[in-house]
Amino acid sequence: MAQSTLKSGTALQANYGVRITGGGAAALIGEVHFLASPLRDIASSQSGASRDFATIYIAPGIRVKFAPEARISPYLAVGGGYALYEQSTLTLGGQANSAPRHIHRGLLQFGEVWTWASCAGSVSASRCAISIPENPRSTSRPLAAVCIT
Repeated sequence: MAQSTLKSGTALQANYGVRITGGGAAALIGEVHFLASPLRDIASSQSGASRDFATIYIAPGIRVKFAPEARISPYLAVGGGYALYEQSTLTLGGQANSAPRHIHRGLLQFGEVWTWASCAGSVSASRCAISIPENPRSTSRPLAAVCIT
């Protein structure tokens, strides 16, 4: 069985949240999380594999922030949205890629983040995205991406 490896790439992200309600103990926040990876190269011994791909994730959701005014302020987040995978037009072997150019899927985002203040200012843990695409040549529509924070 041939192994495929994703090479490193750049990720761009933005998260916008608005406090809906809450006080001293907890706050409910509506948020939209955006994550894009413009290009990820693929290394594989299979010459028919896609050469590279790009991804976009948009996930509206809610966040419950505990002790929102405290120096240590953990929160839990959950949301769902849209994932787009765009494959290269060429395979690793230089041939035309027969896989669909764009794959559209649903997205589930969940996780937790701890934030704290330091002497130099505010420091927050970064969100990571782990994508779990179905067979890229398939046209079925199961859940294809999970973002874990």
